[in-house]
Amino acid sequence: GDEGAGHTRLRTKSVLTPNASRHMLTTLMAGRAAEIMVFGSPSSGAASDLAAATSLIRDMLFRWGMGPRLEAVGPAMTSEEHGHVEHELRTALRRAQVLLQARRQQLDCIAENLLQRRFLCASEVDELMH
Repeated sequence: GDEGAGHTRLRTKSVLTPNASRHMLTTLMAGRAAEIMVFGSPSSGAASDLAAATSLIRDMLFRWGMGPRLEAVGPAMTSEEHGHVEHELRTALRRAQVLLQARRQQLDCIAENLLQRRFLCASEVDELMH
């Protein structure tokens, strides 16, 4: 089951720019980045965030025209299109890793609070980040 799995819930605007979408993508990849940083490898814990990130990048690149092609692409993707998705996911993962490395103390503090309480709202996370 997913009892122990973390989940990132994002508020989205009705209209997303490429920049805002990439910020969301980085946020979604941060759980996986944290697992790699803390445990040395990813786990199934960030699976729902990875699925959401994959869906977001597919929409950006092939539905909203924010990728290498302007046209909307159907659900079947070519290997080249899969390559674009993989590249964007890995780029977002690297961005998340750099951000988390720079804020490792705050990451550890948030993790400790989550272990104790199992849930933090956005304002609590903001407070722990400062």
